[in-house]
Amino acid sequence: MKKMILTALTMVSMLTTISAKEGNETSTNEGFQQTKMVTATTTSYESEPLQYKSGFGVKGGIGLTSVLIGDDNTYNDVRNKMKVGGFAAVSYEKRFTDVFALDVEAGYANKGVRTSGTVPLTSEKLIFKVNTHQIEVPVSMKFYVGDNFNINFGPYVSFIAAAKAKLIHENSNNEVVNETKSVNMMSKDYEDANGNLLFNRVDFGANLGVEYISDKGIGVGARVNQGFRDLINNDYAGYMGTDAIIPAGDNKWSGNTGIQVYGIFRF
Repeated sequence: MKKMILTALTMVSMLTTISAKEGNETSTNEGFQQTKMVTATTTSYESEPLQYKSGFGVKGGIGLTSVLIGDDNTYNDVRNKMKVGGFAAVSYEKRFTDVFALDVEAGYANKGVRTSGTVPLTSEKLIFKVNTHQIEVPVSMKFYVGDNFNINFGPYVSFIAAAKAKLIHENSNNEVVNETKSVNMMSKDYEDANGNLLFNRVDFGANLGVEYISDKGIGVGARVNQGFRDLINNDYAGYMGTDAIIPAGDNKWSGNTGIQVYGIFRF
């Protein structure tokens, strides 16, 4: 009888040991499988090219800008030339699908124009140079064609913080007769009697462009922009002093226009 009991206890002990080993092996295998799944998921996300992700970035480049003036016989002799400027901005791109994304920027833009015209009844020339410093916020809808190329367009709004300008008087031989110093036309010093300034503070318009962004998040882009608001405050009465001569508002629509070429770096 004692032998039978001892034999039974021995068999129970062996079965318990085998079961425990199998349980440990199963837990180890399950843990290993979970670790493999997590590692695979992490590796897949980290290896995903930057242009497929939402995220921050920076943009910066050069621009050629001018002021578009509508048709009017008053301006037959006026010629506007492009001015070289630049811009820098931080951006955030929200990627909704493989095809569509929304990009929001905030940054600084240097724009302006070089305008020249002949003094009435003479062959002398007046040149008016304007250099604006603006805080600009474009919002662009991006449509991706393939993995790296996108076409984008959307509105922008900007705030003109400063507008440096000077007037140059040249004779018929293109020699400078007189040149005023550069002044900030957005300063209170150049308000008229009613508190008006030559330029409206707020401008808005639209951008249309193309971009190429590599798998590493480095790219290039180019876009044209056109302002929709009249830059000139038509109520401005003008300013004439020893430091500057600023023309009055002319009841004529004038808007920013230009092209920007830039580099892109996505984080």
